[in-house]
Amino acid sequence: RPREQRRECMIDPYPFEVQKRVVWMTSAVVPVIVEGVFIGIAGVDMPLDHVQRIVAERAADVGALVVAPRGRLAASVHVPEPAGGHIAAVHGDDWQDDMKQVAQGSFCDHDASGADRIEAFAPFRLGRDPETWAVNLLLPTDRCVAEARASLWQQMLYGGLALLAALIVAWLLAGRLSRLVRRMTGVIEAVAQGDYGQRIAVRRADELGRMGTALDATIARLGA
Repeated sequence: RPREQRRECMIDPYPFEVQKRVVWMTSAVVPVIVEGVFIGIAGVDMPLDHVQRIVAERAADVGALVVAPRGRLAASVHVPEPAGGHIAAVHGDDWQDDMKQVAQGSFCDHDASGADRIEAFAPFRLGRDPETWAVNLLLPTDRCVAEARASLWQQMLYGGLALLAALIVAWLLAGRLSRLVRRMTGVIEAVAQGDYGQRIAVRRADELGRMGTALDATIARLGA
């Protein structure tokens, strides 16, 4: 997608093997374009385990999903289909209609036909990627009576907003990583055009910090 659309993208969840264990990941990637020519991508890979933990802590005993734009599940709590599965296993063919509304930025809710539950979708976006993700809550109708229906909807709405807020806070880290990736991309593009005076000058103790330091050292050698 970054090559075709030439913009920042959040990649849908994908499996990656780490020490013989499959970990579901997403990536924030940006295209590297020099004088209008695509030369590659720069990105940051992020495991989705922390998103699963946040959803599990906030969802209590309510079914909750975090859904990527094409239906892949970034997190799943109290639902048979696990993270990494597809929303079609939970909603059947109706998921496409729901995600179309989500893509328009619309909050949508309805009684699931034949499923004895109430479903609600709340849209959100990550970074500068215009594609829309969603938080999906599922509440069995047998947990309430007709007189308590208003309170039920209030509970779902507040629960969804709290869950969404927690996710946004968690993804702020992704935003900072994305800005750092764009900074690295800008330096790489400048070096490709012959400007060896650029430096990333990042001060971090993690892998990105070591990558930035290594790139600065490489640029210094090239410009010597």
